Amino acid sequence: MNKIIMFLLLASTIVPAQIKGKVIDANNQPIPYVNIGVQNEKIGTNSEEDGSFYLPIKEEKMIVFSALGYEKKIVPSSAIQTVQLVSTTYQLNDVIITNKKETRIFELSLTNSISQAFENGPKIDAIYFPYGAKIKKNRYLKKIGLFTESNIETASVKIHFYNVTPSGLPGEELITKDLIVQVKKGSRKTYFDISDYNLVFPREGLFIAVERLLIEKNKWIKNSIAIDGSLKIQTIYYPLLFYNFVEKDFTYTYYGGNWYKELKKRVDATTKNRVFEPAISLILTN
Repeated sequence: MNKIIMFLLLASTIVPAQIKGKVIDANNQPIPYVNIGVQNEKIGTNSEEDGSFYLPIKEEKMIVFSALGYEKKIVPSSAIQTVQLVSTTYQLNDVIITNKKETRIFELSLTNSISQAFENGPKIDAIYFPYGAKIKKNRYLKKIGLFTESNIETASVKIHFYNVTPSGLPGEELITKDLIVQVKKGSRKTYFDISDYNLVFPREGLFIAVERLLIEKNKWIKNSIAIDGSLKIQTIYYPLLFYNFVEKDFTYTYYGGNWYKELKKRVDATTKNRVFEPAISLILTN
């Protein structure tokens, strides 16, 4: 009898290695591709197409749920079995449709030096495009180009466009509906037409970010044998984004519910700082 009681006491104190839940809207419909992260930590995931998700945490944490078109919500991990998000109301500006002819098109890329694609964890890295003379004459966003690497036939990513806050960080999203695109297997540059969104390059500049979706259909698993003979399991969510190695002092990164301007410390005064920045390009037109 004592053994049974002891077993029950031990079982009641065990914390699961991961927690699971589901994200729904006001009509109890699942919300896919929600960004889900442990507050102020680099631990996160995305909801599946049916709204379900798993999060690898062992202790009580505050969990941040962010999705375009819904209010951000922060709840304790002990209460995330079902999370209902509240939709937001957008103040839509009048759209003037003109019979314009595209006479100028050019590609905006901050560097031609592509470094490598790599796993960067459950983070979102953004690139800042400043407003300049060429952009002044070609302010309409026509296409976006992404450099990606993938080992699966088709992988999905989410593209974000942000304005700039007074503090110089990514602010409000410039579109009101998720932009989910698919990229093919291999190392490639793919262009996606975004002209239907009627995006105009802001005079304060523009942030663009590509969010990898940490969902089952993007998962790739490789089994290998380690040096000690044990089984090594590698899990990667594709596609991986290529990064440029550029001369800058900081990067813009989102995790745990917030954007951060992460500074890189100089090694010495004679060496310029270099950071990895997403390899994203824009095609603009007049």
